[in-house]
Order: sequence, then structure tokens, then C-alpha cells
Amino acid sequence: MIRRQHSAALRHLIGAAGTVMRLLIVICASGVLLEPIAVAGPPGELSSAIEAYFGAADSESRARRLLEITDLAGGELDVVVAALREIHVWPELGDAVGTIGIDPLRGSTPAWTYHLPDDYDCRLPHPLIVCLPSHDGIDGRLTISMALADLDHLADGFVLVAPHQALTDRRGLSASAEDSLHGFSSAVRRRIHIDSERVFLYGIDRGADEAWHLALTHSSTFAGMIVHGGRPIVEYPRQVLPFLLENLRGLSIFSTWAAADPNSAEPRSRLTAANNRAVIDWARQVGLSIDGIELRPGGNRRTGGAIDEDGAVADGRRAVLAARRDRLESVVARWFRRPHEGDVGWLRQLRFGGEVWDADQTSIAVAPGADRDTVIADRVKERMAYLGGRVEGNVIRIETRKCGRIEIRLRVGIIDFSKPLEVYCNGRRRYRRIVVPSIATLLETAQESWEFRHPVVARLSISIKSDAAGKVGSGG
Repeated sequence: MIRRQHSAALRHLIGAAGTVMRLLIVICASGVLLEPIAVAGPPGELSSAIEAYFGAADSESRARRLLEITDLAGGELDVVVAALREIHVWPELGDAVGTIGIDPLRGSTPAWTYHLPDDYDCRLPHPLIVCLPSHDGIDGRLTISMALADLDHLADGFVLVAPHQALTDRRGLSASAEDSLHGFSSAVRRRIHIDSERVFLYGIDRGADEAWHLALTHSSTFAGMIVHGGRPIVEYPRQVLPFLLENLRGLSIFSTWAAADPNSAEPRSRLTAANNRAVIDWARQVGLSIDGIELRPGGNRRTGGAIDEDGAVADGRRAVLAARRDRLESVVARWFRRPHEGDVGWLRQLRFGGEVWDADQTSIAVAPGADRDTVIADRVKERMAYLGGRVEGNVIRIETRKCGRIEIRLRVGIIDFSKPLEVYCNGRRRYRRIVVPSIATLLETAQESWEFRHPVVARLSISIKSDAAGKVGSGG
């Protein structure tokens, strides 16, 4: 009797469930939703529309795709941000070694060679090592071969790239090299799936000098640097490097150099050793992540690099290659000479506000009795431009010198977009209101930078005007 009652009850529940399912089907077919569901359009359709946006050949096509994407996402920025991180826009590459050509419209620029790891998968982001030539006259393939021999298993899983010629001259990056650097950055990101938080510099001798220069002038691009036998080449290093090293905040750096032979008349080894020792000492005083080892003359060396017996060098290099660049860093700073160098993370200069210091050398006279280090440091600062900023909740404080107009690029997570943002430039409040992020800005800036993990969703442009001559200290 009990078993028959249970069977009847079960048949009744199954029948009721069937009725409910038929009712749900009818309701859904009629377009009525029982609950508000935060799903806007099929995820695959949205991803396809975003991929088509980045594959569009012109601005009109991208504009049409923008309307489609906005409609599919229901106007929800967060939905587009999430979909952007899942798209696939990188081609399959058949060859492990190849050449990346730069747009010839950008000027006469060198090509770059790339080397893919054995486990390269275009669906996944891979870390990148930018290898710089040790001397003139060697091409990218040889530079990469030397780097692979030196780094050995430390380079496993990394993409390596190298230019076919040196990028810098005695005054820094030439105009064509600057075009090459920007053209390369754009071209390689579109062709190879790179982890933008793990891009590193590597150089030996002349290549190490170039790496130091790029780290000081384009630091926000890189997570770290491994160098041997090089130094930052600046005038008056004793007076200038203590404040110029502020540009390297956020980078992990490991440098090695050979101990100078006291009997040698060759000046480079002595300058390199003295400079590296001073840099590491100054870096430790201000909390920068710069370390290094002076190697014994005639120690264990491979292909121009150096690996000591107890593994300290390998450990230092391994630590650098494990670093990540924080795209949401709250403090940024940059001392710079030329307009194109005024780009530091979420803050960049749009218009230079003073005379460009382009002289090869500077002669500074120090009056008797004056403090030589202070006088020289102050004179050099007067000739340089500066851009620094600090994010404190929804307050941004910016200091500038020789900057006529700046742009603030706000990424998802750097401020609370539901609250007003206050911006102070050189102590004066220049902005206070709600910032409205947009899907259009998100896609435009992602198209420019090919940055999908931490996209910019709002941009503010501020004219500095009379603030450009304000006195600046060493910090944000």
C-alpha cells in the first residue's frame, strides 16, 4: 500500500514537472523572462564581433563593428572587457624563426628577427626577451643565437626578438630607431601572442649599453632587464644617476660585469665596473630592484656572458625573468630629454612645453665654494623635462616640467568610476567630476596598443599652461 502511494506521488511529481517545463518553453518562446539575466547576446557572437573589429581594414568598418559590439553587449562595458580578454586574433606561425618587417611608411627602419619557443601556442600569451646586438655588424639571428647560448634553459618558453642593427647612437635613439621601436612593438604584438606584463631586455657589451638606455627612456614597456658588461651612459653620472634612476622604478634588473684589471689601460672596463657598483649602491638606498655581481677576471664565461660557479648569476637572472610589470602601478615617474620619451604607464605627454635639450655635451661651471654635486644635478634637471604621477584612491597628483599638455589613461581597476575623480597638477586642482568609461575608448586604445588584459577605458587630456615651469623633486 505504501509502495503504491509512493509510486502515485512520483508519477504526480513527474507530470507536474513536465507541465512546468512546457510552461517555461512557452514563456521563453514568447520573449518573456522570469528573472533579469545579465547575459547580453551569445558570447561567441560577441567575441567574433570584437575579433572582426580588430581585423577591420579602415575606421568606417571599425565604427560599424563598434555599434554591433555595443548592441551585443547590451551597452555593458564589463561584458566587453571580459570578452576582450578571451579573443583570439593571432595567426598560426609555421616557422620557429622568422623576420618581422616594419611598415615602410614609418621611415627607413631595420627589420627584426624572432625565435619562438618549442611550446609556442598562438592561443596563449608568452613572455618576450628583446635581445640587443653586442656590436655593430651582426644581424638578429646571430644576436638571438648568442642570447640562447648565454641564457641556456632560462630562456625556455620565451619568445626572443632582435633588431638587425643597433638602435642607439651616442645621443640615444635616432629618429629611424624610434620609429623601429614603435613599429616593432606594434608589429610583434599583432603577429605573436605576447604577455605584455613580461617583456624583458637583454644585452651584452654594446647591447647592454642600449638596454640601459631603453630602460631609462621607455621603462613602462618592460618588466626587467639582464645585462653584462654595460652601463647607463650619461654625462655627469655621479650627479645625474641618483635622480635619473627613479625612471627604473617597477623594473627588476640584474647586471654583471668583469672586475677591472688595474694594470689595463682600457678605460671601458674601469668605467663599467665603477658605474655598476655606484648604480647598485644608489638603487639600494632608494629601494629599487637593481642587483648585480662583479665577476672575477678569467672566471667561467660563455658567449660573452658570465655564469659563476655557485650559481649566483643564474639565480639573479632567474629572478628577473620571473618578474611581472604592474599595469595598475599607482606611482610613475620619468625624467626625459626628448618629447617621445614622455610616456610612462598611465601618464603621457601630448605636447612638449619647453625647449628640447638636444646638445651632445653639456659644460657646467661650478663656482668656488659651491657644492659641485648639487650644482650639476640642479643644472641638468633644469634642462630636462619631468612627468610624474601618483594615484591615491580617486585623487591623482601630477608633477611636471616642460610639459604643455598631458594625457591620463585610466585602466579598469585603477580608480572607482562610480565616484568623482580629482586631478591636481603641480599643486593646482585641474579636474573634479565623474569619469565615464566607454566601449569606444576601450576598443580604440586596444587597437592602438594591442593590449587586451588591462585595457584603457577612459582618457583625460589636461593643458598644463603656466604649471610647466614648476620646480620638481625626485618623486611622484
